Amino acid sequence: MSAPAIGALRRRVTLEVPARVPDGGGGAAIGWTTVATLWAELKSLSGAEVIVAEGLQGKVTHEITIRRRMDVSPAARLRYGARIFVIWAVLDRDGQDPFMRIQAEERLL
Repeated sequence: MSAPAIGALRRRVTLEVPARVPDGGGGAAIGWTTVATLWAELKSLSGAEVIVAEGLQGKVTHEITIRRRMDVSPAARLRYGARIFVIWAVLDRDGQDPFMRIQAEERLL
C-alpha cells in the first residue's frame, strides 16, 4: 500500500473495544472502552438505504487509513465525534507497511 498524501491523516478518531460493564443487578452489559486516539484518513466508498425492521436506515461504507497497530480487529470499532464505524475488515498487506486500511460501515442512527 502506498503512503497517504501529506496531511491526509487529519481526523482524530477513537479506537474502542467491547468491555463488560456491571449492570448493578449482578449481571453485565456490553459497553465500549477507549483504547487509543489516532490520526486517520476517512474516505466514503458507497451509500445506500436498507430496510431494517420495516423502516429505512442509511448505510455508508468507508475506507479508513491509520498508522499500523496490532490491536485493530473487527471486534473493535472507530468513533469520529458522534459517528460510529463498525469494522468489517483490516487490510494489512504484509504486516510491514507503516499504514493499514480499514473497511468499515458507518452506523447511522
